[in-house]
Order: sequence, then structure tokens, then C-alpha cells
Amino acid sequence: IGLVGNVSATADTRIQGFKDVITSQLAAYVINNNLASELGINTDKTPTPTTTENEEGTEGVETTPTPTETFTGNLEEAVNEKLQAKLSAQFLEPDRVSNEDDAYAATQELLNQGVQVLFATNTYTTLGMCRAVKELEEANPGTLEKLIVIGFNSDTQEVEYIRQGVLDGTVIQNPYNMGYISVRYAMKAINNEAI
Repeated sequence: IGLVGNVSATADTRIQGFKDVITSQLAAYVINNNLASELGINTDKTPTPTTTENEEGTEGVETTPTPTETFTGNLEEAVNEKLQAKLSAQFLEPDRVSNEDDAYAATQELLNQGVQVLFATNTYTTLGMCRAVKELEEANPGTLEKLIVIGFNSDTQEVEYIRQGVLDGTVIQNPYNMGYISVRYAMKAINNEAI
């Protein structure tokens, strides 16, 4: 999973949010499909019967099974912890970038490392990422079928990349509502009203 981060402080929060959501979604999948044992968490309380061999080398008497060591804590927390440990090595993050061209170069580097998911943290990182992905698809048709590309914001060029099938999705902010609500709350604060 390649993370193309911008240089502002918001990139940290956006990247951590992306990681948290990926982890929580995988954790839910693991728990819902009873796959905790795949992570080394034994939730089966059924004892495993064992048999012993007698002196002649033939099977002997089945011994009384003892319960296997099983997990008794909070399964969701344990699964999240295991997934975070496993996923930390799966997140590839190049140096933070400050413009579209640097994001393009960083994406090319990630694509050469075989990433299957790309996430960019703002408009220019998304545009640079999409340009690199589109060029790769043009050079190697079918690449997009194996790649998930997620951006941030809703610039007209980003929307066009969605239409072209280069960008699978984007996290969209609503600046009008952000500004409107901020001004409304500021007026309430000035008038000593509860917010």
C-alpha cells in the first residue's frame, strides 16, 4: 500500500486515518469470517485428543485431552493489534512531496515496488499520482485492473481521472459547509450562545 503524502501537517492525520480505516475494515472481516486463527489467535476451546504409542509401536490408548491454550481477552482488540503489526510492513511511504511533479516521481517509485493500492493526501499529490498511473496503464494495458487508486479532494482534473477509470475514488471535503458552519458558530460565540 503506497502512501503519497504532502508536506503539510494534515497529511499525518489523513495517512493515519487511512491506516486506521483499513485496519478496522480488515479486523471486521477477520472477526465476521472467523479467521482469527489465521493471525495466530486461537479462539477454539475444543481440546485436541491425543493418542500414545505403546511399547510395541502400535497405537495405544487415547489420553484424556487437555484444553488447548485459547484466547480469552477482547477479540477485536487482539485482531486489531495483530493486523497493525502485519500491516505496518505493508505501508510504503516515500518522502513527503510539495508539488505535483514530486508526487508523480514518488508514485513511479512506489509502482516500481509493486504496490497494489495507492493513497494520496491532497489535490496535487492525487494529480501527480494519477498522471503516473495513467502513463503506466498506457504503457502496460491492464495495469489498472490490479491497482486501487484513492485520492483526496474534488478538483476538476481529479473528477476527470475518475471518469477515465484511473482514480477509483476520492475523499471529498465540503469547503462551503465548513466555512458556513464556522461563521455560524463564531456568531453564536460572539453572542454568548451555546455551541
